[in-house]
Formats: sequence, C-alpha cells, structure tokens
Amino acid sequence: MNKLAPHLASLALVCIGLLMLGVAAVAVFSTTSNGQSITSMIVMGALLVILGALLPRLADDFEVGPKGLKAKLKGLSKTVTQAEQEIPPATEPIMISKTKTYSTDQITEQILQEASSSPRAALIHLGVIIERQTRLLLAKTNWIKPSPHLNFSAIISYLEERKFVSVNLTSSLRMFWDVRNDLVHSSEDQNDEDILRAIDIGLTILKMIDGIPHERNVVYHPGVDVFEDEECKIKRPNILGVILDTTSPGGAIKQKRIFPTTRSYKKSQELSWEWNFDIILGESWYREPDTKEIKSAWGSSAEFIGRPLEEVV
Repeated sequence: MNKLAPHLASLALVCIGLLMLGVAAVAVFSTTSNGQSITSMIVMGALLVILGALLPRLADDFEVGPKGLKAKLKGLSKTVTQAEQEIPPATEPIMISKTKTYSTDQITEQILQEASSSPRAALIHLGVIIERQTRLLLAKTNWIKPSPHLNFSAIISYLEERKFVSVNLTSSLRMFWDVRNDLVHSSEDQNDEDILRAIDIGLTILKMIDGIPHERNVVYHPGVDVFEDEECKIKRPNILGVILDTTSPGGAIKQKRIFPTTRSYKKSQELSWEWNFDIILGESWYREPDTKEIKSAWGSSAEFIGRPLEEVV
C-alpha cells in the first residue's frame, strides 16, 4: 500500500486537473471579461495541478545531473545482473597491492567500511582495484600484454573487440567506468546514495572479474639445468628450465610443466603468461629435481618470460 500511495496521489491530482479543465471549457462560453479571466485562471490552475502530479514521476527517468546519472545507474544495474548469471562466484584472492592479497569478501568489507566515512574515496579505491584485477587477468591469460601506458578504456575496447569475455561483462565495465568518472570528476555535489549504489554494483563486477575461469601458473622450481642429449651430459649454456605448477581454468587439473628461460624466479611466485619467440630451443632433457629421474623437457619451445604478477601492475 505504501508503494502505491504516491501513484494514487498523482492520479488524484491529474483527475482534479482534468475536472478543472472541464470547468474551464464550460466557462469559455461566457462572454464577460470576468468570465474570460476566470477561465484563464482555471486553465492555469489545472495545468499547474497536472504538472505537479506528473513531474515527480518524470523525475524517476530524467534528472538534472551529469548526463542522466540515475538512468546510467539503472542501465548499469540491469547489465551487471545479466552478466552475473554468466560467471561463477570468485574464489581466487585479490591482489590489492604488490605485497598484499585478500579474499573477495575481505575486499568487500574493506570498501564498505571506507564508504561509511567517505563514499567518494571508497569508489575511487574500488575503481583502482577493478582496473588492477582486469590487467592481471590479461597478464595471466596472455590475451594482451598489459602496459601501464594503456589506459583502462583502451583495455575494455580490446576485450570488446576480441570477445574474450561476455558482452554483458565488457558492457558492465565500460558503463561502470563512465558512472565512476561522472561521480568522481563532476564539479557538482553528488548524492551519497548514488555513489553507494555505484559501489554496490562495482563490487559485483569485481567478483565477476575474479570469477572468470583462467589458468594459473606458479613457480614450483625456479630453474633446473637442461641438456641437449638424453643422457644429460651436454648442458645447454645460459638456459634453465623453470618448472611451473599449472592449474587448469576449472581447477580440476593440476600438472607440472617445464619451459626454457633466461629469467630468474623464486619458488611460489605466480607468473604472467608471456613468451620470447626470438629464442627457440630444440629438444631437451632435464633431471627431475625430486627424484633425479631423467625426463624429456620439451620437443621445441620458445623462451618463457612470464613476470611475477606483482610486477605486472
């Protein structure tokens, strides 16, 4: 009943306005100057009543803010809801700095706590995390070599062009960034309610980004000697074999893989997926570090040059 009350009140005002217009129509037949004055007053009053009833309803769809902010938020919310149905919940930790990672729930709690004192600052912080996680996703999948000089809008355009993720997600990212810029950079005082709504939607987008299935590669051994011959007597100069623990996008398959590299790594570093095709190594062998068993390393391989994720962003 409370939800219907505003609509019933508006309907009542419109009916009153129409009744006044009807009275004015009757008064039109009066030829006296007084009758004309009364008619004009009734018409003006009727129009004011009708406008008073309709304007609040129109305000739901139109606003005086920067480029229809409420309409943008409404469209963003709808698109995010559609995208959310296409991506499983996030399970991986989120890297918020070069040294710290948190779960999605921890990030949500942190952002909401920050929003309680400064919604605008919380929105800015959330935008930074969303951009960082998108860049990390690109680095881990080698969809594009991330560059600090490539702005976020260009990254979104690349995702849209290559269709690596769903249209709804790329649309959500672009719409969120547009709304975020409106709220952060507008010279007008923004309604905290709108900022909080944008934060709520942004947190959902963050969970979707981190829920996108992708392969993970973590250093198991930073570098073993590799050899040109199966007896492991002729060592390849200036080349090591980095052994990676690889987890499949769905998380069900885990395996160890070895690739040639000239880079230095540390155990347990998670790496981006990058290659140097100027260096190609032929068939090689190595001694498995745990069992010392001689195994085939690769038939032919380019140099692996993946970077620790903390160096990517």
